[in-house]
Formats: sequence, structure tokens, C-alpha cells
Amino acid sequence: MKLLGLVLFAGLMACPMLAADAVDGKWECGVKGPDGVVRPLVATLKSDGMTLTGTVNGINGQADIEIFEAMNHGEEVMWSSKRKIQNDTVQFDYRGAINGDEMKISITRADGKGEPMSCVAKKKK
Repeated sequence: MKLLGLVLFAGLMACPMLAADAVDGKWECGVKGPDGVVRPLVATLKSDGMTLTGTVNGINGQADIEIFEAMNHGEEVMWSSKRKIQNDTVQFDYRGAINGDEMKISITRADGKGEPMSCVAKKKK
């Protein structure tokens, strides 16, 4: 009985690590902005336990942007980025729900301006 309990405990401990790998990779989708234009979103993510690192693509020729305040909770992830928009720097907060090779991403501005945006990203192999 002790052996069975040990095996079950080891399995439960391994589940978050397996789920953590689910986020690793490049995720791509198109996000419709407030101006009606659909722009590509490419998030390249890497997890190490609950820590998440990576980049999102720049827009209009800008370099890729490092993410910050990023966390991995298995099939739920969150991160932030700051983008230059006109003469301002705007923080965007992202929440992702992973289901296999798809991630539903919700995006909001940290300053509360504008409407929330979303997309369903596909994981590139």
C-alpha cells in the first residue's frame, strides 16, 4: 500500500512538470486591434517550473520584445510586455489558456484604456 501511495504521489508531482512543457515553443495568431487591422502575434515562450520567459514579436519593424511578470501555471500562463505606440509606451497584459496545440490568449492594456483583445494561437512545430 505504501508503494502505491508513493507511485501516486510521484505521478502527481510530475504532472505540473509535464504541463509546463506544454507552453514551450512558438505560438502564432492574428489579433484584431481597435483600428480593425489584424496584426500578427508571435509569442516564443520557455518555462522552467512556474517561471516563464520569452518574447513577443515587434510590430511595424520593431525588434522582438522581452516579456516580464511572467508565470506558468501548467495550462494557464500570464505575462506582460511594453510596446511603443506612437509617442507612448503601453503595457499589455496577456493571459493564455492552453489546450493541446492551441492557446486562447486574452490581451488587455494595463492602463485600462481600449477594449480587450483576444486570439487563438496555434503552436508551431
